[in-house]
Amino acid sequence: MRKNDNKREVEFKRQTGPFFKFVQMVLCPLFPIRKVPDEASMPRPAVYLCRHADNSGPLYTLLNLKGNFRPWIYYVFCDEKICFEHTYGYTFTERGGKPKPIAWILARLSAFSAPKVVRSMRSIPVYRNSAKSMSTIRESIQALLNGESLLIFPDVNYTQADGDVGEIYRGFLILERMYMAKTGKHLEFVTMKMYPKDRIEIGNSVMFEDGDYASQVETVAAKIEAELNRME
Repeated sequence: MRKNDNKREVEFKRQTGPFFKFVQMVLCPLFPIRKVPDEASMPRPAVYLCRHADNSGPLYTLLNLKGNFRPWIYYVFCDEKICFEHTYGYTFTERGGKPKPIAWILARLSAFSAPKVVRSMRSIPVYRNSAKSMSTIRESIQALLNGESLLIFPDVNYTQADGDVGEIYRGFLILERMYMAKTGKHLEFVTMKMYPKDRIEIGNSVMFEDGDYASQVETVAAKIEAELNRME
């Protein structure tokens, strides 16, 4: 194998820590994917977009997807104290309907493990409607400039598992403007579909055109929604 081929393999290889590798080893047999895309054929750097599908989307893709990418993860799962407050106050009680003693135990377990997994995945924390949101964008742009791709779950109604994707968040599209300013190139937004225990499929790329960014945001968002719906 030539020297450049070795470098190419390293660039494509997903960079994760030992804690996440251990989690993968334990959970992948429980949440298997029969066929995953060949990472060498995937556009990069790019922004990959997959729906939550009631959290099965992140679960299957983060465990099984290959390639060098950084996932966007809601910031509440990045800190032990905040994670406990969120999972106890909402995830396991309000949403899950668990009795409070059971919810407390589950929230403690989540708060212990989730931030460790998130850090080991080299995730990028996402802050919504916060002054910290620009830190998400800056870290994401640096990752893209380093040749890493991003994995984002943009659907607003994240509990919906089937049917049309519905509305998606628009905030991540600002990556186009900043990436263009840094490189002079348009950024690829690539749709992805996960079929539990079967396969992960890569859809078509959606890109901005030359011209005014702001006037294209809604058009690009609509194209992404249409492409995600097409893959259903």
